[in-house]
Amino acid sequence: MNMNIFRTWNMKIMVFAFFQLLLIGCLFDAVSASASVTSAVYAGGQHSIHLKANGTLAAWGVNTNGQLGDGTLITRTTPVTVTGFTDAIGAAVGNQHSVAVKSDGTVWSWGQNQYGQLGVGSNTNSSSPVQVSSLTDMISVAASSDFTIALKADGTVWSWGFNGNGQLGNGTTTNTNFPVQVSGLTGIKSIDAGANYAIAVKADGTVWAWGYNSSGQLGDSTNENRLTPVQAVGISNVKQISAGDNYVVAVVNGGNVWAWGDNGWGQFGDGTRSGRWAPAEVVGLNDVSMVAAGYYSTLLLKADGTLWSTGYNGSGQLGNNSFVEHFNMEQIASNKSFSFISVGQDIAIAISTDSIAWAWGNNNSGQLGRGTTTNANRTIPGQVKYAASTLRGIVTDSNGPIPLAAITLYSNDGKKETTTDPSGYYVFTDLVPDIYDMTIQSEYHKAVSVLKVSAAANETVSKDIMLNNIPTGTAIATINSKSQHAINVKADGTVWTWGNNGRGQLGYETSENQKTPRIVTGVSNATQAATGNEHTLVLKADGTVWAWGNNENGQLGNGTYTDSRLPSQVWDLANVIAVASHRNFSLALKEDGTVWGWGNNASGQLGDGTTISRALPMQVLGLTNVASISAGSNFVTAVKKDGTVWAWGENGSGQLGDSTNINKLTPVQAIGIANVKTVSAGDNYVVAVVNGGNVWAWGDNGWGQFGDGTRSGRWAPAKVDGLNDASMVAAGYYSTLLLKADGTLWSTGYNGSGQLGNNSFVEHFNMEQIASNKSLRRNEATNRNSSSAAWRSKANCCR
Repeated sequence: MNMNIFRTWNMKIMVFAFFQLLLIGCLFDAVSASASVTSAVYAGGQHSIHLKANGTLAAWGVNTNGQLGDGTLITRTTPVTVTGFTDAIGAAVGNQHSVAVKSDGTVWSWGQNQYGQLGVGSNTNSSSPVQVSSLTDMISVAASSDFTIALKADGTVWSWGFNGNGQLGNGTTTNTNFPVQVSGLTGIKSIDAGANYAIAVKADGTVWAWGYNSSGQLGDSTNENRLTPVQAVGISNVKQISAGDNYVVAVVNGGNVWAWGDNGWGQFGDGTRSGRWAPAEVVGLNDVSMVAAGYYSTLLLKADGTLWSTGYNGSGQLGNNSFVEHFNMEQIASNKSFSFISVGQDIAIAISTDSIAWAWGNNNSGQLGRGTTTNANRTIPGQVKYAASTLRGIVTDSNGPIPLAAITLYSNDGKKETTTDPSGYYVFTDLVPDIYDMTIQSEYHKAVSVLKVSAAANETVSKDIMLNNIPTGTAIATINSKSQHAINVKADGTVWTWGNNGRGQLGYETSENQKTPRIVTGVSNATQAATGNEHTLVLKADGTVWAWGNNENGQLGNGTYTDSRLPSQVWDLANVIAVASHRNFSLALKEDGTVWGWGNNASGQLGDGTTISRALPMQVLGLTNVASISAGSNFVTAVKKDGTVWAWGENGSGQLGDSTNINKLTPVQAIGIANVKTVSAGDNYVVAVVNGGNVWAWGDNGWGQFGDGTRSGRWAPAKVDGLNDASMVAAGYYSTLLLKADGTLWSTGYNGSGQLGNNSFVEHFNMEQIASNKSLRRNEATNRNSSSAAWRSKANCCR
């Protein structure tokens, strides 16, 4: 008979500085959150600026020329504060520079200054804001490419920077590094800057433009450049306007939309690709409150708070969960109501009415502000993650003392380690707003809940959490867990899963999390399994591979990018003898010794010579006679039948073992190692057992995960002295397990969640034996969730 043992734990959680914690789930009631008001956000080439209602500025993205204004040249994947602003009333971003206006009417700029676009009388870059020369009483600014314009309270417009097409509007094509007045222009109420041209709306609702005009973007019925302002013909009563790359979109009183200039990607939203040299109404677009024109993509905000998009979509900037462009405005799916929009080169940003910023599109340099440079989920709006802070909590047990209690948080973008301070609190630092899974575990008792951290005031909450044990049952064949869910392949070929199920990774018809193992229907005769972050692979005895879960990078290998909650067969893949997976990519080893990969390929981890993600299996180039494979964090290792090791993908810590730290798009041989029996790829390091039982390691060793008594990494394999008689190794996040021939378990490395099994949370840099009276036959260290697993020859699980 199975018996579940329940205990009630109370977790009191305090979030300091900027965050509030929400406990959500079947056992919890949601606690409402508040957030600071967001005023506006501006997207540029590869960086963005957020103007808050309190007058401060935050910036993120590329910073090679100091365009973020934080005094450094460090690219940022989450917002950092722009120095010196407490009273900003407007801002703008160019390709590699930024500008803002203060409430006192002064203008400040920073970043690249090659053409004098900072307006300070020189051409020297600045990574901190510097005041623009001789400007007072300014009320708004605009920027694009390499020039800047500003609007004065008296209705005049001033400009500086690059002027090769007359975009400064002063009758010349001469660059200037200090402000000059745009000729003959008065009574202006708003301005915007496009690619080498500028536009202005007068108080009477007419539109005036100057500069580059190859696509008719000035709206004067010609395509001739203009060195001074000309009136756009046939349009009046303009309420709001936005200048794109070579086209303009405007909202008139009453909410109708007009457009002119280039329309080669359908950015007008009129169902065509036909441009025009004069303004014309876009039929069918009404009730519009704001438009934002980008490179070749347009966003539209309706009065009801819904978002709509049209045009080019190569980076997913239309927010429609695809990369397919369209020529008509289509609504972006969201349960949010929005109040402000902006479009950059290949990203889009919107502010929801609950004052949260959302971004989507290209994220190669962190320009989405999500804390990463990965492109996962980039085709749909994702929350910009603001400042880090500290979460502290303490656990009390209704049944008395808690044996070896450990708490771990897992976010979508990476794991947050657990630490304990002398007062007994569990402390998580550098948290950003996100949805987190919280796991609390004590010996055999475990509970998982969901946390939402959002920008808010200090808050203390207290909730009850029910824990239960895993039931017992019949023998395990294999077990795999590299994420927030686990899979067990039993000796009878059935598959059991449990844990997080937000993307269908457990293989059920629902997306509900599962606290205890449950059988996966629709797949049988399984021999092996592998898990990614949010997807699962199973190898069947007939050599076919089946997958389910998250498929946004094509990691299910079925030719689509659509998630699947139920097992689906990986296309055109047969005679497979082993599978491996990590994060959002998948691998298979075929009987003929070739290796095949699919899914995310940003670091070349598919080994096909490109960085193009694949939704169908592609053969790893130049690799044959492979005996085994192991997947690390965006890299792969393979052992050939001759005992040599080959690797490809990410190599920032030298984990490929080729004596460099340069990524490789095709396999390279790890130097100096031979006669390898088994290998395990960890987060950014590799551990191997050679014939005879000696252990070798290479890559990152910052937590002593090599077990050599040091924290020194290396870019090529080297023997770990003193480790012998090993039969198997398992490399995890920053922790390593070793199984000796006598059945004993040993561990080394990071131990923040107790994953070393040494009855403590103290890391160590040498292999130490785990106390146990059991003899084990196999072990595994997980990569993301700081847990370790090992089992005996007749282990029990999953009845």
